This record gives sequence, C-alpha cells and structure tokens, in this order.
Amino acid sequence: MNNYVELIKDIIKNGTWDETRTGEKAISVFGRTLRFRMKDGFPLMTIKHVSFKQVMTELLWFLKGRKDLRYLLQHNNKIWVGDAYKKYKRLLLRTELALNEAQFIEKILSDDKFSAECGDLGRIYGPLMTAWPDTNYGEINQLHKVLGELRTNPTSRRLIVQLYNPATVHQGILPPCHTDFQFYSIPGEDGIRKLSLKFNMRSNDVPLGAPYNIASYAAILHIFAAMTNHEPDELFMTIVNAHIYENQLDYAHGIIRRSEGDCPPLPRLTLNLEGIENPEDLELENFKLEGYVPLGKLPAPLSN
Repeated sequence: MNNYVELIKDIIKNGTWDETRTGEKAISVFGRTLRFRMKDGFPLMTIKHVSFKQVMTELLWFLKGRKDLRYLLQHNNKIWVGDAYKKYKRLLLRTELALNEAQFIEKILSDDKFSAECGDLGRIYGPLMTAWPDTNYGEINQLHKVLGELRTNPTSRRLIVQLYNPATVHQGILPPCHTDFQFYSIPGEDGIRKLSLKFNMRSNDVPLGAPYNIASYAAILHIFAAMTNHEPDELFMTIVNAHIYENQLDYAHGIIRRSEGDCPPLPRLTLNLEGIENPEDLELENFKLEGYVPLGKLPAPLSN
C-alpha cells in the first residue's frame, strides 16, 4: 500500500491548514486517487494492525440496511459511539444529568426504548444503500438493483450506488463521507469477467479512516464479484478533501517511518456464499482472511 503512504507524505508536504467542525485544525489536499490491484492481495494495511472484524461488522451493518447502534455494540464495534454519544448529550437540556459514555453504551444494549430513541443514527449508509427514497416507487434497494444489472447486463455504465442525498442528508447523524460507488465489468482472458470498483469520498481522515474505507470497499468488490460470477480486479478511491488532523501528525510520521522498513505482504480474502444470493444475508463467518500478519498496533487520536 505504498500509494497510501505517499498520500500521507503529499498531505504533509503540500497541504493547507484550516479550522474544522471538530475544533481541531487539519492539513488537507484536494482531489487525490488511490489504486489497488486485487491480484496483489486484499488491501488491509499491514504497516499496522487494522481490525478486520471491525471493518466487516460495520460493512455488514450497512449491507443489511441497519442504522441502530445496538447491532454494532453487540458485535463489540464502537466506531459510531462517539458521534451517537455527542448527539445524545445535545438532546439533553441539562448535560450534568447525562450518562457517561460507558453507561450510555450499557443502556443502548439493555434498554429497548432508550436504544430506539438514542441509538437510531438516522438516514445513514445502510438505509441509503437499501431504501433510497423515490417519489414514484417508494424505496429503492440500490444494492439489489446493481446486482441485477451485473447479472444480466454487466456492460452497463449505470452500475452506481448513490449515498449522498441532499434532500435527506440532515436526517443522518453525519452527512455521508463516501458519497457514491460504481462498478466496471470487462471480459477476462479465461472467460471470466473482471470487476472493478471506484468509490468517491467528499472528505477523508486519511490516517485513521482511509485504511478502514479501503478494506471495506475491497470487501464490497469481492462480494459483488462473487455474487455475479466475476473475478475482483481493481479498486479505486478518490478523495476530494484528504486531511490529517493536527493531533494525528505524530501518528502520520510513525506510519511513514514504519513504511521505510520491510512491510508484511497483504493477506488474501475468500468468501463462502453457499446458499446466499443477496448481501443482506451475509454474516461474518462467510469471510475468511488468510495470511494477515501485520506489524503491531499504532494508536492515534480520533477527531469527531
């Protein structure tokens, strides 16, 4: 994943500093694209440990069309807790009565009413993928629509899933950072068609967010390829605002230093789709990651 490290260097060298919504300053560049070939391995960073389980439980949450924090917490995934907890405190008139974060998590898991009120993250990725609002048809499952096209008309140039809806963006806990993705199918020399995917991000926390986004969309590419008799080929990630927060600079330099040594090879991902036709039916046990031996953990602060 040398291009990922080069992007970090690019931001540090050529970026512009500015204030952000989090209150933390960030340095950013505009309009960058990364490319990954699946024949080189599954692009899960090996410069440091990235939790494949965290990536996949969040992705399965999306693919099932869910928006409840409880599902993630039941899978020990706390990626969205920070934003949900901030929303919960904003809803209180007297913040001194607020549960602390640990108490908040416990109540989401144990109290159905509280979970429904405070653990509903609104119209975020899952609902946008599986229940896009349409005035004529009610709701559209974009994942099913694209799967159908890939199975019957793989040369279509309309293999697009849209995630940024200006009419409903205020209904989610956060505006979508990844705004859309599109597939591209071509014939292969062995008679099996090859499938590539490009996803676009309006904004990306490169040190912490990008490794998860890359792995998540690489998994989507593998899923859609397997479900439509394709071979996964290439993954492209375009970032409009690629940034590093000020409190992440030491971490970013740590990534650069580690990359100068010998990095372990990328792992391989295999899928077992027996009896499964649609993404929402997938579970964690349908995926097998092999050969993932990363370097140790490298902690970094998250700004949200």
